Amino acid sequence: MSSATRQAPGRWAMMTVAVMAGCAAFLVLAGEDNPEAPMSLTRFLIIKLAALAVLAVCAKAVLKISGAGRDPGKSDTEETSKARIKD
Repeated sequence: MSSATRQAPGRWAMMTVAVMAGCAAFLVLAGEDNPEAPMSLTRFLIIKLAALAVLAVCAKAVLKISGAGRDPGKSDTEETSKARIKD
């Protein structure tokens, strides 16, 4: 069993957590203020900016985990062999 194969489940787990956190941040970002219990504009903007920052961090984490476009389930040898076949 190669090192990439052993690391794949951990990478998938980290990616799942990052995507779930990103989805939660998106829901907060897309949500509206409750008209029955209004909050100050400053607090509203801080919440939205924090959600946007979390969303950006999650997006960067997913790109880092996936190897900037590589599928986490694929090993480096598979990627290399495909590159050799194309050449």
